[in-house]
Amino acid sequence: MGTPAFAVPTLMALHEAGHELAAAYTQPPRPAGRGKQLQAVHVSVGAMATAHRQFDGEPLKFEAAHHLEGLPAGHKCGRLHGHSYQVNLGLAPQTGRRCRAALRSALAGYLDQELDHRDLNAVLAFQPTSELLAEHLYVWTLDHASARDGAGVEAVRVWESPRRWAEFTKTERSSR
Repeated sequence: MGTPAFAVPTLMALHEAGHELAAAYTQPPRPAGRGKQLQAVHVSVGAMATAHRQFDGEPLKFEAAHHLEGLPAGHKCGRLHGHSYQVNLGLAPQTGRRCRAALRSALAGYLDQELDHRDLNAVLAFQPTSELLAEHLYVWTLDHASARDGAGVEAVRVWESPRRWAEFTKTERSSR
């Protein structure tokens, strides 16, 4: 569909027809006008109007193995297996370009140095489900960002396959 203004009516029509719009992946806001204020792209504004999460940029990727404990005997997830994980960082629309780049760079470095091509059970202090991994990466990002930059972090979504993902949000964080 793209991100120009003419794509917004299609987005809104899909929403009004009852289709679940899980997320909108858009370009980050860009400076515009004489004051060079950040302006969200049109589809981004449409997605926010339908109260759905917005992710921008390419997903961060890493490869890792893990197994899950406490499953019935013979369950395939109880055996050591690997995933090609993808991580989306959900940032507030008003988050500036430099802040976006800094947050993405920090998280990408952590993924590369600490999790990529590792056995997650050996390097993490919790059972590495997608749900707990999303929470861990959300908290890690906040802990390693300045207070100002961290305010823009709204969610982290972790994909363990093209159809399976888990997300941890600012709302979940504030309710704990």
